[in-house]
Amino acid sequence: MANLIALPEYRGRIADFFLLTFLRDDGNPAEVLATFDGILKKLHSTRDVNILVTFSKDIPTDFEEKFREAVTDKGMNNGRVKLQLMTMLSLCKVIQSALVELESISPQTICNENDLIPRTVFAQDPFSVLEGPGDLNSLLNPIYSYLNFANSYMGLCLADDAEPPSFMVRPTTFLFNGANTLAGENYVLIGSDSIVLNVESHGLSWEKVRDDFQGYYGVDQLVEIGGEKEEFPAFPYCSQGRFQPVYHLDMYITLCGPVENSKGEKEELVLVGQLERVEGTEEVEDPLLEPLLRQIGKSLDKTAKELNGKKLGARTCRVVRVPLLLDISTGNYFSWNNCLVENFGAEKEKILYMPDYVIEEKSEDKLKACQKKFVETVKQEGFEVVPIENDFAYYAMSMRGSLHCMVKVLRRGEYD
Repeated sequence: MANLIALPEYRGRIADFFLLTFLRDDGNPAEVLATFDGILKKLHSTRDVNILVTFSKDIPTDFEEKFREAVTDKGMNNGRVKLQLMTMLSLCKVIQSALVELESISPQTICNENDLIPRTVFAQDPFSVLEGPGDLNSLLNPIYSYLNFANSYMGLCLADDAEPPSFMVRPTTFLFNGANTLAGENYVLIGSDSIVLNVESHGLSWEKVRDDFQGYYGVDQLVEIGGEKEEFPAFPYCSQGRFQPVYHLDMYITLCGPVENSKGEKEELVLVGQLERVEGTEEVEDPLLEPLLRQIGKSLDKTAKELNGKKLGARTCRVVRVPLLLDISTGNYFSWNNCLVENFGAEKEKILYMPDYVIEEKSEDKLKACQKKFVETVKQEGFEVVPIENDFAYYAMSMRGSLHCMVKVLRRGEYD
């Protein structure tokens, strides 16, 4: 499984830089190249291509040979494809050294000097927002994200622009994505892929990584979602993580805060996705795909079962299932879990802002039915549902993200 991240020219040091980030060490070079075939060919037609492949733990001894063979099979000139292999931890150390030089340079200066316009629609990913020190909020930023300048730029600008200063960037060599952590009232859910990645990269124990994350977030309860026993295959790709049914928690889990049940008791409401398939793909004759989809479905069910009745913060969790619609042709989801929730208290106003995927009459019946079911389910829990219109269907199918991915909550109040 790989993600392609473009790094623009950074103070003249790097001309064209593409990062293939491996979350596991069993990636097939030919399949990785195929994923980004169009981009690589377009670049290759005009200039040399520099590719850095990072591995979570060990660098396979035969990877470069297989990669070169795949490049040749694509009809590309191996001499114009520059390849470098590193572990994530060694790369973090390189970035950490560079930050000493760059820490006094403002992001605006970097952009102005190099004519850069950083672009990213996903504000959720680059960092986590923490309270303190003092009146400030800290932006816990994995230094690994500095390879994606648009991501690092976001946190740096928040820290630079606020008057009076209200944010500070706190770099860490820990590897994580903001969308793979969900914060409730004095508790945090974290995807196990984030823990495993740091166990392997830093050579630390599971308990040590877990305790460090809990220390970073400053909460009494850290709940791991996933595990380290049931590993998902890398291919075929249906947006699965390594030990998670979907790569980021915010794609299949929504924390809704306190609600009042029929007995007048306060509960912690959590929405968990339930696997659905786009019309026409309910039966696919693929010896690899069908077992994977069964594994994803069972893992989602297991997550729902483990959370339901669990004490989260001061309240007991009640899980409600909602549709999570998979388009097998792209391997991506229409996720209504990827929404925003505004909850002022169990007996107060509660609003859920939902990505509206059904913006045309020609939308598929299954998509319409799933969205309708989601709205009805949430309304039954006492929430007002506000559909947000954008090209969310495009973003979901082409960029694997939606509304929650595009928004970062910087401050939140307490429940009334």
